[in-house]
Amino acid sequence: HKGHCRVEQSYKSHSSEKSRKSLLVGVVRLHEIFGEISFLSTSHCAAASVIANEENVCLSVISREHVKELLMESREFSGRFYRYVCQVMSGRLCSTLCTI
Repeated sequence: HKGHCRVEQSYKSHSSEKSRKSLLVGVVRLHEIFGEISFLSTSHCAAASVIANEENVCLSVISREHVKELLMESREFSGRFYRYVCQVMSGRLCSTLCTI
């Protein structure tokens, strides 16, 4: 899994009010994106945590402000961006449903 990150969802344990557990909900692989849900939601809470599987994971970070500027400046970019986000989310949903 070199270069992969795991995606975990945190939830409260039924056995204890203070105890939280994590559930593996996905894997981010080379050339994949994460954090795109924040552009579709008005909530500023993270939907999940992305955790590197090893020390040598390399990421490229694009600031929220920069993406917002690009979305405001170009309708063409905005359309392509949201179409891509929908395709990514659709693929994740399909792969999740196949594992259930």
